[in-house]
Amino acid sequence: MQSFGKSLCYLMLGLLILALVGLTPGAEEDPVQRYFKSLAPASLEQPIQPQALGSEENVMIPMRDGVRLAATIYKPMFPKPQMPVILVRSPYDRSSVDLTKYLLLLQDYILVAQDARGRFGSEGEDRVFQDDGWGELQDGYDTIEWIAAQPWCNGKVGTWGPSALGIAQGMAAGAVPPHLVCQLITFAPARGYGETAYQGGVYRKALIEGWLTKNNSTHMIPIYQAHPTFDSFWEIYDIASRFPLINVPCLFIGGWYDCFQQGTLDSFVGRQTLGAEGAKGNQRLVVGPWTHVNEFEAKQGELTYPSNSIYTEEIFLTLDWFAYWLLGKSNGAMDGPPVKYYVMGDSGNASTAGNIWKTSETWPPFEQTVPFYLTPQAGLATTPPSMDGSLPLLLDPQNPVPTQGGQNLEIPAGPFDQRTLESRNDVLVFTTPVLEKPLEITGRIKAVLYASSILPDTDLAVRLTDVYPDGRSMLVTDGILRASFRDSWSNPEPITPGAIYRYEIDLWSSSIVFDPGHQVRVIVSNTNYPRFDLNPVYQQIDSGVTAATQIHMSPVYPSHILLPTQSEGPVSIEDWFMQ
Repeated sequence: MQSFGKSLCYLMLGLLILALVGLTPGAEEDPVQRYFKSLAPASLEQPIQPQALGSEENVMIPMRDGVRLAATIYKPMFPKPQMPVILVRSPYDRSSVDLTKYLLLLQDYILVAQDARGRFGSEGEDRVFQDDGWGELQDGYDTIEWIAAQPWCNGKVGTWGPSALGIAQGMAAGAVPPHLVCQLITFAPARGYGETAYQGGVYRKALIEGWLTKNNSTHMIPIYQAHPTFDSFWEIYDIASRFPLINVPCLFIGGWYDCFQQGTLDSFVGRQTLGAEGAKGNQRLVVGPWTHVNEFEAKQGELTYPSNSIYTEEIFLTLDWFAYWLLGKSNGAMDGPPVKYYVMGDSGNASTAGNIWKTSETWPPFEQTVPFYLTPQAGLATTPPSMDGSLPLLLDPQNPVPTQGGQNLEIPAGPFDQRTLESRNDVLVFTTPVLEKPLEITGRIKAVLYASSILPDTDLAVRLTDVYPDGRSMLVTDGILRASFRDSWSNPEPITPGAIYRYEIDLWSSSIVFDPGHQVRVIVSNTNYPRFDLNPVYQQIDSGVTAATQIHMSPVYPSHILLPTQSEGPVSIEDWFMQ
């Protein structure tokens, strides 16, 4: 009977997780749902009647401006006089988290699920997170403090949820509500400008327009487009600016191919090192080889990783996290290194040095950043160029280089084969010799390109790929930079046509082993569409292919990519490559 109860406990928490993952109305059964259904004992094949497990009450919670937000309070059948509360604030329909009530039979929590302002049952105007933080309106703060003042709450409130729900959590933490105790944030950004809407100063067209359209918030599209620089509009979305004030622990979970990947890492590092008392040193981070909210699948993009990449441990981690902070249980939730990350490798090679989990006391772990220099012969070398050289980069705005996977949300995401792109005449491809030894890179990846253009502005898009022995060129990560934003996100300046500038393109982060027999490849283009919108300056170019950009590779202008290797001491080409 005891083992059955434990299995039931895990099953029900799994149902809670799947409810939070699949919040969009009408979503089909997802991998999480299938996984936890597989754990269910035969006696649970028939649905449990919710009314037999506890009670629920719909309420309208008043905000400081008088607007009321709809919420449902779920209580267990035999509640204690006062209990801690787990709050889920969502721009999706709160009724889609109904399965969470099953958890209440098994854990000592009350759950509150709330519709965001202007969404579903809530009053007010839908302004997409603007009222969730520390501005004139502070819906997260007001909700948490209202809950804490209720006679059935013991004054402890935790928050939970992925993606949009994670954004709402980060915004609420930035307002520093006194009764917020802990958070569990998965797959969410720290910055509304650089990590969500304008990466490298370039509008993330597919993500922003796709999500807003799907959620009937298209009125925000022209508003976001009207703020292409980091101005006062974006300050209310900048959770990172509040790190020194945030004072609560958080468990962060993210994926290397998540659309908000760098935000997960930045949130952990920011709170862990800059946070106020209560936050600093109390953060935890887990990062796997996953696309957005896809930690229960082995298949990511066009690769299938080993079964150890499926994060079945998340259910136990979640239970322990809330029990530690909300119930005061000594369960080891804070024991061991605070960082756990998956080092990817050859997905089909059982003897790979990758596809393993590692831990670290910090993020990033030890690294030595090694420049791999672009050569005019389309190579990548660890020695800088000794002669002048350059290559033309062609551009055809009428036929932009298409997006093939990557850190996306509304379009296919993950590691996709880039070979169809590499055959185009409007991309440049640079490849190392075949590797003789494993090359592990873990940490932030940046490309430094020296380029000139015939235009007053341009975009530089860079992809990093892992070239398999069979020729597949599998995307690891990518990034982009608009030339006019080379020095500032707030004050872009045009470039002088023909002049050579230094551009640092942020490819965010990754952790991967390039196995023996593989090669490292860099792909450069002026476009990556529709992941990123086209530069308006490209309208100046007539249809057809134009040599708009020149990439320079010389002792004075050594274009390169900076790879955070795990090698200690000096390195040279002989360390990795077959001669």
